[in-house]
Amino acid sequence: MVFVDTDGQAYMYWGNTTLNIQRLNSDMVSLNGTRSHNKPSNYFEAPYVLKRGSTYYLMYSVKDFRDDDYHVEYAVSTSPMGPWTAKGRITAPTGTIKGPGHNAVLKRPGCNNEYYFIYHRRTSTNVYERAVAIDRMFFDASGNIMPVNITTSGVIQATGTTPCYAPNPVANGIYAIKSKVTTSSGGGLYLDIPGCSTDNADVKTWTRTNCNGQRWNLTYQGNGFYKIISEQPTHKALDLDACQLSRGTDIRVWSWLANDCQLWRIEDVGGGWYRVISKASGNVMDLENSSAVPGGNIRSWSWNGSNAQLFQFEPAP
Repeated sequence: MVFVDTDGQAYMYWGNTTLNIQRLNSDMVSLNGTRSHNKPSNYFEAPYVLKRGSTYYLMYSVKDFRDDDYHVEYAVSTSPMGPWTAKGRITAPTGTIKGPGHNAVLKRPGCNNEYYFIYHRRTSTNVYERAVAIDRMFFDASGNIMPVNITTSGVIQATGTTPCYAPNPVANGIYAIKSKVTTSSGGGLYLDIPGCSTDNADVKTWTRTNCNGQRWNLTYQGNGFYKIISEQPTHKALDLDACQLSRGTDIRVWSWLANDCQLWRIEDVGGGWYRVISKASGNVMDLENSSAVPGGNIRSWSWNGSNAQLFQFEPAP
């Protein structure tokens, strides 16, 4: 891997079991200076370097690629040559997805905090299988790389008009969540717990009422995601049914379990509208079949940019 620092100096990183780091001359084909072999613990292969602020992040794969637990870890330094301080793990196998490793990173041009993590993985017992995948990568407030959530959906396309990612674009508070789809007469449709139930229940749409089943308490968790809790007295959480990751999974309310199926990323798409994305699956909140009839089903689905996948947050104190 070749990394070009902000001062224009280029460095090359390579090596299986041994990490080699050396400066490149301006011709980009000849090496210069002393070669470093300083490596962090667990380093095996596939080095990749990213600079953010004044910190250098070295990402690398751990274990043999044929191992189900082949994965990516990272270390940091104040110099592109090291020494490196190991920080922890970025990827892990999940379910039938094995060996998520050998990565690169893309940063969306013009955006300070929008990173995309590209890697390969497999799902069969054929250890030589390669499937290229892309998921979002986030940093916490201290500059640590957060574990990448391995999804089955990948990332959501950003258009030229999509605002840069902001981790918490909606302030903590209580809101009525309104779909961009309206009734045939132009009335609003809101996320609703049918019958104002206090039990676990599928979430539907309905016209605006005074029921607490249409009031949702948003609390940013400090990691790019919100928990969304009903203001009904039982305070159930917005949840993926049975923690299923496939598109079409119903969205319901359930007792708070603090798992990824109850965490949601909210992204500004412009014009006062937002998409709501499951941390667990990478799919977005969707009004099934763009139903304009109250009682339409709220589910998760792959992003298509339709009105059925756009929502507003109206203050509802």
